[in-house]
Amino acid sequence: MRHGERRTCKLTKRFTVLKSTHICPAPLSNLKGRKTTADYGCSLWLSSPIIWQQLHHFKGWERRITIPTRPIPGTTADTDKDSNDDDEEEDGGSSEPFEGKDLREDLEEALQGDFDFEDFFYYGALAPTAPNPCLSIEGPGRVGLPLSARDARAIIDVCARATFGIGSQTVVNSKFRDTWEIEPSKVKFENPAWTRFIHDYMIPTVWQGLGMAAATVPPKCELHKLLLYEPGSQWVMLCLPLLLSLTRTFASFLPHQDTEKENGIFARATIILPSPYTGGEVHVSHSSTTKVLAFASDSLVSTTLLAWYTGVVHEVKPVKSGYCLALSYDLIHTVPGIPKPVLPDVNEAVSQLRHVLRNWQKSAYKSEKLPGDFVTYLLNHKYSEANLQQGQKSLKGTDAHLVTNVEASAQGLGYNLYLANLEYCVTEPERRWRRISGTPDDSDSDDYRRCCKIGLTLKDFVDLEGSSVIGNNSIAVSEGNLIPKKPFEGAAPDHSSYQKDISPRSLVKSYRRSVLIIIHEENVEGMMHTGERGADFTLYCLGKADPNNLSAKDRRMVNSVLISLNADHKSNAATMFEYALKWKDIEIWKMVVKKSDSLIATFGVERLVDALKVFGFESVRQTFEDMLPPTLGFGARVEFIQALAPHAEADESDIVQAWTEIQTNRAVASFHSPSKEDIPILISMGQVRGSEFLVKEILPQLTNNTSSFEFVIAFVKALHENKGSIPEQPPSLNPDGANDVVVTPNMTNMIETLLNAAAAQWSSVVNVVPNHEGRYFVKQSPIETAKIQRIISIIETCLLTTHMTACNKLFLSILKMPETPTRKFRILYTPLIPQLRNLMNSKAIDLCFPPISEFLQLLVGSYLRDVLGAPPPTNTSRTRVRKIGCKRRLCYGCDDLDRFILSNKKMDHFPLVYKERLHLEAQLCTAPDLVSFVTLRFGSPYRVQVTKVPQIVALQEWEGKAADAKEFLLSIGDDSALERLMGNRFEDVQKALSGAQPFIFTVGDAERRASTQARTNTKSVVGVKRKRKNATGN
Repeated sequence: MRHGERRTCKLTKRFTVLKSTHICPAPLSNLKGRKTTADYGCSLWLSSPIIWQQLHHFKGWERRITIPTRPIPGTTADTDKDSNDDDEEEDGGSSEPFEGKDLREDLEEALQGDFDFEDFFYYGALAPTAPNPCLSIEGPGRVGLPLSARDARAIIDVCARATFGIGSQTVVNSKFRDTWEIEPSKVKFENPAWTRFIHDYMIPTVWQGLGMAAATVPPKCELHKLLLYEPGSQWVMLCLPLLLSLTRTFASFLPHQDTEKENGIFARATIILPSPYTGGEVHVSHSSTTKVLAFASDSLVSTTLLAWYTGVVHEVKPVKSGYCLALSYDLIHTVPGIPKPVLPDVNEAVSQLRHVLRNWQKSAYKSEKLPGDFVTYLLNHKYSEANLQQGQKSLKGTDAHLVTNVEASAQGLGYNLYLANLEYCVTEPERRWRRISGTPDDSDSDDYRRCCKIGLTLKDFVDLEGSSVIGNNSIAVSEGNLIPKKPFEGAAPDHSSYQKDISPRSLVKSYRRSVLIIIHEENVEGMMHTGERGADFTLYCLGKADPNNLSAKDRRMVNSVLISLNADHKSNAATMFEYALKWKDIEIWKMVVKKSDSLIATFGVERLVDALKVFGFESVRQTFEDMLPPTLGFGARVEFIQALAPHAEADESDIVQAWTEIQTNRAVASFHSPSKEDIPILISMGQVRGSEFLVKEILPQLTNNTSSFEFVIAFVKALHENKGSIPEQPPSLNPDGANDVVVTPNMTNMIETLLNAAAAQWSSVVNVVPNHEGRYFVKQSPIETAKIQRIISIIETCLLTTHMTACNKLFLSILKMPETPTRKFRILYTPLIPQLRNLMNSKAIDLCFPPISEFLQLLVGSYLRDVLGAPPPTNTSRTRVRKIGCKRRLCYGCDDLDRFILSNKKMDHFPLVYKERLHLEAQLCTAPDLVSFVTLRFGSPYRVQVTKVPQIVALQEWEGKAADAKEFLLSIGDDSALERLMGNRFEDVQKALSGAQPFIFTVGDAERRASTQARTNTKSVVGVKRKRKNATGN
């Protein structure tokens, strides 16, 4: 047919009905309907070859549309009819007077109509040419076909229960899907012919069987799961009405249909491999059409191929006997620019919907004015915010089916479609208060509704592509916008709670549903341009603007956004930054940067580099200099500066390089507040500029900073790790030896200097958050705990780098701590020892390793001399702690007396009756060297007050100290370890613990010993290396 030639299509129904396929999402927008004489019924005039080309994409269109071969009388005259008649026939509507009275009821009826189809929603047949795939599964290995019971049980051993989606969740429920599955990563096909079968037979067969025309580019086919059905296994996928009824019985089961696991999935194919079974019929349904696919009779030797669209409801009936082994494949549309295949859904329901939308557009519903002139239709499934950000692609089953048809129906009529989450909140006074106030409980009554507070809010507002329309803002809606009317009546709330802090006490019920918003484009701005969401909607509109030709309206929107920008609107600034780059508008870019704060944190280095690429260096130079104040972090400044040079244009390369050098030197000069994030930059600069740069430029600033302990330790470890890659001088000054990097004196001196600086800061701990256990503080002060952690960190770093000078200075500083000996051990030395021992054990270092051994020797001597001390003198050899009770059974007074004698208490009272008191006094008279007593003759019964003599009190206190001393020494090591540590002084230690003689030791000796060790540090370092070398056996 030549272009412009007229054809008519005779239809059997009154309205023009064409089947829409995936190739033509909305062909009705291109059709101009023409009514002719009654002899030809309702006919259609097609003047565009594009429409005829699209008709051919629907298989079997010739059988549904009859094309007359002779001219249609009156068609030439019909071309001059009023365009309004054309519009009526375009949507299959009638020219009869409109009779609708309620827009929401008509829309509800249209949206809940039967969006049915006639054929091609499934495919099922035997595949006689299917080869043996030589199936191999990770674990059982190669599986023989037909499937044997033995192999089936082996497969089940490595399977997992099949999951399915309910709302936004993935659950396992054997009541509705009792199936075994294996992930595709564990399945292999060792027969190459199987791959050819999939691509040469299965894909074309399914494509044709689902009613799609031959495609130039076949879809991608990916294995989804291996499925195994055993006796009793089933897969129930129920349609929505039945699911809604089930939810009243089974609270845990929600409406469900298949969810797309990857963008572009339009169908699923299932290949049943030879595996003898009975039962297992597959029921596929869509709207009012249901088909039963049963191939069990051929299951022993035949391969079966099944397929259906993703929107089709399907159910696998229970397998009665045997095992059914199946491979599930996803068919994925991959052709860009062409919508993915969908069910051919244009029918009378779509025509009715388009008819209602057109009458709404023409303001034919005079009796009802919707608030805001938009409607929100409740979808069947709930979607999270993350789901909605994928737009229409995230919709499931009936929702995806509905939105696709609504989009096609609304096209050309000026309606916009959006997705959102609706939050419906009802605050109602509790029942007791309603009885007092006389308000009835009937929720339909006006009095009841007046006493309740109702809130309706739209959130997560996106378009069908998933683009956010109003950001994190929300829109308040009215109940007059909802379809269906009163959708929450009788529904159980998603959440309910009592508010006790308001009067009267109220019950708050919350409902959450996902909705489709239908609004005409003329009313969109009035709905969106309110409050804070106006700026977000403006940004959304600007994102749709033509980057090569901004209109005057676009410019006005840009100005309104720029005026409202400030440092708090970082997301809006980042969006406008992107738009300025896309539009290549330097003035808008400068305004955005000027209005923003902390540019690197807001936009990121990569986006700022993109500005250099788009606008050139000279255009952005001043802006970049203004955004590099000294207050900006050193690492962030240098990272940004160094990122520019590689991306400069060739003609600006020298200028950018010189500018980079100047800005880097300025950043180094202002390096006063280091942080761990700066370390990678410093190491990188050392590798480029040499260790001499670090020693001269960086080291003086670190040693002068008395609050950089964490940074110094981390920097020393980084220097030690990268010491082999940091040269003495920049490689450019020493090209011959650039690859022969060795540890230089600069590096050694720098590490020692930094460790000494860290050792000097071990006690400079401030602003420590208190550590709690329940209501009480722990015994160890948070500040002292932080000090111990610093000490361990310094010792660990010294051991790592084998620079022990700082350890000697650290130990000397610890010993000179201005506190009493008892307090030193209580708050620092005693809790330090276990952590120090754990560190040495983790490093496989012996206690006798200097200078740690000398430090431990000093602590042992100081504890025995200053904390334990000498035992108290006794007058006679008889003075010793002993039991003085009568040792008779059931003499409770004497038992209590003996417990008191052995305890650390100085005095105690014993209330006793007369006879028992006389007995206790007689026992006390036998030990005047231990106690004295007096009878307090008041109260009932009289009490005997017993007091230990001072010599016994002093002796027991010393014995307690001796026990603590033994515990302290045990924290260092057992007797053999202590003997190796103390050497010839170990015997003195034992005598001090037994009280035979005090331990002779002075603080002056300790300080002189530590100082001597500091002077011989070089030998200690050599000893560390030698001992480690011997330990490794090298």
